[in-house]
Amino acid sequence: MKTLSLRTFDCIKNIDFKAFYFDIIKLLLTFAQRKRLKGDGSPLILYLMIKKENIEVIVSELVSPPEFLVDVRIDKANNIQVFIDSTEQFDIDSCKRISRKLEEKLDRDKEDFMLEVSSPGLDKPFKVKEQYQKYLHRQIDIWTEDDNFTNAEIIEVDDESITIAFTKNKQRETKTYSFNQIEKAKPSISFK
Repeated sequence: MKTLSLRTFDCIKNIDFKAFYFDIIKLLLTFAQRKRLKGDGSPLILYLMIKKENIEVIVSELVSPPEFLVDVRIDKANNIQVFIDSTEQFDIDSCKRISRKLEEKLDRDKEDFMLEVSSPGLDKPFKVKEQYQKYLHRQIDIWTEDDNFTNAEIIEVDDESITIAFTKNKQRETKTYSFNQIEKAKPSISFK
């Protein structure tokens, strides 16, 4: 077995460690980004991905009542989906306005991404309290934690729960559910 002496490390004296360190980091980041673009996993992906929390903060600053943030989704290729709704009209112009403002706040030179801003759609379950408020005095389909399905009208929404009215055995009944008792709720779509 060969032993190392101090002479073995004499060549290290002349190395600029700061430049060497940054070159290594740059090389690792380039490697991780190439692997990510190919769809391969990489431990460094955690450092390269745009964070959902950061997007939520930026979007929260961009929307103004009656608009509200519903959800943000980001996949490992930095495809960002932002879902926004409004208690009033939310149209394509609103989506474009928020998309442009959000894109201005993100740095493509630092991290590449694809951005999509839209409303959640009628077929998607509610995610936030404001969606229940939007459908106040309107019909929804609701599934509760005890596997009950009901088509009902929302008659009240507060910070903790909703109260619904529905017909059971030709009688109008009301029931209150806390948000954590609701498995899923979405707008009721009727073609009558």
